[in-house]
Amino acid sequence: MQKQKLAGHSILIVEPDPFIAIDLQDTFAHEGARVVTAFRLERALQLAERPALSAAVIDSALGAEDRDALCWRLAERKVPFVFYSERMTRGLGDWGDVPLITKPADGNKVVEVVTSLLGAGAASPGEGRQTQLVPPDHSRRRTG
Repeated sequence: MQKQKLAGHSILIVEPDPFIAIDLQDTFAHEGARVVTAFRLERALQLAERPALSAAVIDSALGAEDRDALCWRLAERKVPFVFYSERMTRGLGDWGDVPLITKPADGNKVVEVVTSLLGAGAASPGEGRQTQLVPPDHSRRRTG
């Protein structure tokens, strides 16, 4: 049996389309992740406070202002995230260095990108993270 890439990790999926959200949930769960899902910003901001949160996948269809509020909170907590969107290829503002996966993409590709953000082998939460996102004050950049 193959090792689950994301065993012990908790992933936040912010996706307004329930069919896409369910597909991503299933794909991440298959790799051992605990998945929490938000369809709206208010719920995403609540879930972003979970202490064991490892990473997030965000559909940028929230709109720039809403997206920024969530991204700032995740960055403050040093929770890595990716954008998964069909509509956005530019206009990321402060978040231009965050990985962007264009829809439609296979859920396994999204898992692959999130796993790489968490570091090779996807170490246990809080251990061995190679990437940290910090609020973009332009004096520090994320490492990788």
